[in-house]
Amino acid sequence: MNREEIAKRWYASVYEQFENQADDVDFLLRVLRQETKGPQRILEVACGGGRIALPLARAGARGHGL
Repeated sequence: MNREEIAKRWYASVYEQFENQADDVDFLLRVLRQETKGPQRILEVACGGGRIALPLARAGARGHGL
């Protein structure tokens, strides 16, 4: 593994540890409930550890993360 790959993995790990606010997730859930009917299919690009994707899935959305 080269230095760039190590740095990317380290950054992602640190981000996941400290990014824990949920305002954006609450907003997305509200919009989905208000503007759509039934479960939605969602693609989340750069989903990381699933901070957004997991709550959406728990709320009934079917999703894929990249």
